[in-house]
Amino acid sequence: MNPPRKTGLLRSSAWGVAGLLAACLVAGLLRAVHAWTGGTSGKLALYGVIAGLLVLPMAIFLGKKRKSARPNEALLVGFATASSLLVSVYLFGVSFYLLYPADFLMWSETDFINDILKFRVGYPIFSADANNESYTYTPASQLITYMLAWITGQGTSLPAMRFIQLGYTTLAVAIAMHVYRRLVGLSAGDADRVDTWDTSPAGQIALFGALFLVATNSLTIPFIHNLHNDALAQLLSIAGYALLVEYAATRERNVLIAMLFIPALGFLVKQNLALWGGFYCIYLLVLDRPRSFRTLVVFSGAAFALLCATIFACYLVWGEHFTYWVFYVLSEHHSVPARSIQHFVDTRGYFALAFAGAALLLRGNNFPRLFGLFCVWLLIMLLAIYTGGINFMRHHMGPASLIAGVWFVAGVVRTFGRSVSEANSGPGIESWVRALFIAALAGLLASSSLGIVRSPKPPLNEDAYRYLAAIDQEFEGYEADQVLLDLGSYRYLETGTVMRDRASPIGERGSTDTGDLSGVVERFGSQHYKKLLLRNYGSDNFWYDHPTWPKSSGIQSLLEQSYREVGRIPAVAHPQSLWARHPPYGFAEITILVPRDDAAR
Repeated sequence: MNPPRKTGLLRSSAWGVAGLLAACLVAGLLRAVHAWTGGTSGKLALYGVIAGLLVLPMAIFLGKKRKSARPNEALLVGFATASSLLVSVYLFGVSFYLLYPADFLMWSETDFINDILKFRVGYPIFSADANNESYTYTPASQLITYMLAWITGQGTSLPAMRFIQLGYTTLAVAIAMHVYRRLVGLSAGDADRVDTWDTSPAGQIALFGALFLVATNSLTIPFIHNLHNDALAQLLSIAGYALLVEYAATRERNVLIAMLFIPALGFLVKQNLALWGGFYCIYLLVLDRPRSFRTLVVFSGAAFALLCATIFACYLVWGEHFTYWVFYVLSEHHSVPARSIQHFVDTRGYFALAFAGAALLLRGNNFPRLFGLFCVWLLIMLLAIYTGGINFMRHHMGPASLIAGVWFVAGVVRTFGRSVSEANSGPGIESWVRALFIAALAGLLASSSLGIVRSPKPPLNEDAYRYLAAIDQEFEGYEADQVLLDLGSYRYLETGTVMRDRASPIGERGSTDTGDLSGVVERFGSQHYKKLLLRNYGSDNFWYDHPTWPKSSGIQSLLEQSYREVGRIPAVAHPQSLWARHPPYGFAEITILVPRDDAAR
């Protein structure tokens, strides 16, 4: 078999990126409509604009082509329009989160910004656990995000850092487009056999938009727009899979050399990405054809050595604190089989996509190579479901879901793209009816349990900014290190203050009884802080002393003895979530505490 012709990212994604830019403009239009209107009339206006934009391109196409219009061309225009509008609706909703200037939209944002703050002031990324200010993830995503923001002059801008996360996602989709073409080339056995659905601008826009929706779906990658490690982890994962597909297609030594670095680089982004070394070795040992044990031995040894060298370098920089936070704390979180089973059920849609795509692609050429690549995806997905059993969220399955989408797109275009184009190329009524049925089928698939269809609703309102202003007001007249805000580092980023006793690291270790909480107990008991801003204080969801912990921290009763309540900041009114049943918990009511004058010092 001749190796498939190389196709660059620019060629395979240029029109798709153009479609994404157009979707950004439409999202801006929706923002403007929302700002001009309000209430029920505002909702109707948004739906009216979307409906009009959905019909307009097709009307222009039919008006221009008239009797020469072909159903296959109309399908492409319709799919491109629909996918772009779905992306626009997503961008409209997520823009309210992207532009919010505080870092408590989810639990990781505070720690993410805190690591950037530490790097800026020269403070160790990992420090003693009694300080309660370290993050359990490795710091590459935080530092790369900061560097990119700093280069653009936005080194302290939280919105800029969130936009960078979407930049990672866009690049991941561009790589996914390249992978899809490679899979089609392997199955077809001839990369020159590309039909209209792939080479036309409308086809690229439709496919890129579809994969972008999968890469940002609310079911398995809900935090992609947040300050979290998921966006860069997904980018590195699809890049790692792209290299494996490239090696399967070309068996070039340079590709194998590039694969050596994925486990080590992945570890620096998120610890579980080091598993890519295992995925590669399993492929080379069991699934590679023709198999080379010499290649396996050399590759596995070199990849393992690079990973060990990376871990050792981190240890030299941060010492035992690094191993405590990065390995020990996470090792105490155990996967619950019942949760993993539930995750499997919840993500069945992506299993269906991948298996359907594989069934279509495996009918072509190169069955052994394609089957090996599919088995690697299945292993990635199953391991993600298992590790996702640690908690109730499904974000571990995000990269595998994107790869599943790639397999589905490749299988559909490889098998049906040309036949649909040819069958629906005539002007007869039969061709138009078939086209309508295909469009209806695509609509039903998109609206199923994939998490890619969203309603155009703003998740935040002006009350979120009232909440932020009230927090800022509580810092007035105090040094930054005198006021402890349990979640949120944006105020400390401005002053270069590394704050201890944050809710996230305390809750992370309190739930598994692995933390040294003597430091926070001593500081609260001695009234070290002049003011405390604590969410859920006195409730059964208090982050510093949760009733589900194996052992009470005693912090709730200690605070009652040492501090007194002087006020509250009401919760944000009616916040909504784009990804879960509950709004971001950083918008809960805040209790304001100050030292008791009569407390023992």
